Amino acid sequence: KENNQTKDNYGQFFTTSDKWLYPQIVGFIKNKKILDPFAGEGNIFQSLEEFGITTDFKGMDIDDKLPWPINDGLVDIPKTSRMIITNPPYLAKNSATRKNLESKKYFKDTNYTDLYQIALVRMLESHVDIIAIVPETFLNAPVCEERLRSVTVVEDELFSDTDCPVCIVCYDGGNGGDTRVYKGNQYCCTLKHLKKHIKTPRNDIDITFNTKDGNIGLRAIDGVGEDCIRFCIPEELNYPLDKIKHSSRAITLIKVPNPHIVPECNEIIRKYREDTCDLLLSPFKGNKKTGSRRRRLDFRTARTIIEEATRYVSN
Repeated sequence: KENNQTKDNYGQFFTTSDKWLYPQIVGFIKNKKILDPFAGEGNIFQSLEEFGITTDFKGMDIDDKLPWPINDGLVDIPKTSRMIITNPPYLAKNSATRKNLESKKYFKDTNYTDLYQIALVRMLESHVDIIAIVPETFLNAPVCEERLRSVTVVEDELFSDTDCPVCIVCYDGGNGGDTRVYKGNQYCCTLKHLKKHIKTPRNDIDITFNTKDGNIGLRAIDGVGEDCIRFCIPEELNYPLDKIKHSSRAITLIKVPNPHIVPECNEIIRKYREDTCDLLLSPFKGNKKTGSRRRRLDFRTARTIIEEATRYVSN
């Protein structure tokens, strides 16, 4: 129980796989000495050694039950000439506050919403070359983008105790404004390209989500099989419509001015996923049977799609 409380408070999830060591990551490491300021059980070092990367490793951690010098990396990381490779703590501010955890103190006087963001800032303050395993939601709110060399989305599971979707971020002294984005070992596009495709609603059309008199349906989360995010007529939801609530996010009814926009909505979402290498929709826990990440369509983006489809049909 005490161990679980420690993990909750510090957002500890220990990396148990080397499946994140793609060629672009290994090439970035080279033969540099390595520091892990959130060393945990030393899984990062073990993964690197098993992969064949042998160098000088140094670790530290706040947990005095672990075999490292004690240091709170969320407050300060001593400067060294080493490369940082780490899996920092993940813990959302709202979770720390709701559970009244001691770690909520780190969010005082900051605008950050997760411990991993604070960890990245401390690393960037003290070191030049950094590799960190962070939640994939990083793509929607990058930290210190001007130094971000690459982002690699990992669809394999890296942890034994959580299925949190993650990515690998690599920082150096400056990227020249051209952060490369990968999915596994495949190059997809630049971060600049992704940001150009972010959909922003105009809010100029009357659209109501989660209403029982809705005239189109939305399955907003990919299934594990062939069933993917899609708009449809209400009857095709195959779901008890009386169970749709104000808080529903996975399956909903939407009231729109023109219910005949369903085909256009689905074509827009198909092209959106294709143009962005399916990286802008929020990651959802677990993968499809094909191994690709399940995704969730947020209502802000759904609204934008409905607006675009409505304007297209009206023209």
